[in-house]
Amino acid sequence: MEAVLFHCPQMAGLAKRICALDKRITLGNVRWKKFDDGENDIDVYKAEGIRQKKAVLLCSFDTDTDQIQQLDAMYTIPRQG
Repeated sequence: MEAVLFHCPQMAGLAKRICALDKRITLGNVRWKKFDDGENDIDVYKAEGIRQKKAVLLCSFDTDTDQIQQLDAMYTIPRQG
């Protein structure tokens, strides 16, 4: 089955290497920003392309801020796709 691999900015290099190893895995694109009030603004590009595929998110839990932002992404990916 095909898969789409999303990643946080810290995992970009690893995500690209994984996709290079297996052509059934395509690289997903997530925009990681914040609104003016500090809330997370996460946008999944071409989310409709993940239907009928597995979606994987490579995360980095180095800081509490990273954890919250990536948890938001975990909820956003299936909601948009």
